[in-house]
Amino acid sequence: MKAQRTIPVLLALCRKMEKYCPNAWLINFTNPAGIVTEAIAKYSPIKSLGICSGANSMMRDIASVYGVEREEVYARFIGLNHLIFADRITVNGEDVTRHFIEQLAQGVGSHTLKNVPNLGLPAEFIRALKLYPLSYLKYFYMSREVVEHEISELQRSGTRGEQSLSIEKSLFELYRNPDLCEKPAELSARGGALYSDTACSIISSIYNNKKELHVVNVPNMGTTPDLPDDAVIETNAMIDSLGAQPIGVWSATNGYQRADSGV
Repeated sequence: MKAQRTIPVLLALCRKMEKYCPNAWLINFTNPAGIVTEAIAKYSPIKSLGICSGANSMMRDIASVYGVEREEVYARFIGLNHLIFADRITVNGEDVTRHFIEQLAQGVGSHTLKNVPNLGLPAEFIRALKLYPLSYLKYFYMSREVVEHEISELQRSGTRGEQSLSIEKSLFELYRNPDLCEKPAELSARGGALYSDTACSIISSIYNNKKELHVVNVPNMGTTPDLPDDAVIETNAMIDSLGAQPIGVWSATNGYQRADSGV
């Protein structure tokens, strides 16, 4: 339903871009990022990339476990938007995949986005999966527990929409003050952090031809044989003045294939 509301708005924006700035890039934040980006790729000539803060949050979590900077971490991601796994993790070039997954199984570095219930996946499941899953995967792997948690949240503090409206009301009151010069705490209350950092970094990499590595949503185009070429995947890519060049060819593991098929 979210896609049905969002896609017409984005395609209308693309039509305006086709008229006024046909060579500009569209960096898409809107959810569901993969589906929206795929619609743009199929129905508009506008150059676009989809972004999500999930992969960056996961790499920051890895960095915190090893006491290093985010830039010292590399994680190879496979999957679709909100359905990604890291299947290889390095810190300063050293492969720490097995060690980190064991840490994850023990509850160390258990990454959870702020808008996702903080429910840990079972240790035996993490060890069997042998992958680092985005916290949104709890909705797939722990659907019963998540529903129970959401019902409890509903009774205690209302729906997510009601919570967001309350936060929005507080923000608008704060923004009435022309002397406001600090970032309101309310902006961090519902997740979505790191979008601005990710977007600005990608824009800079395109404009300045930096050839930096980022995790983006782009058409598959042979990156994985497990999905159609025109399906939009979320994966590591080199970003330069031509856009995103996905790194390597990957084939989904059994754990990912089961999740992908289920969704």
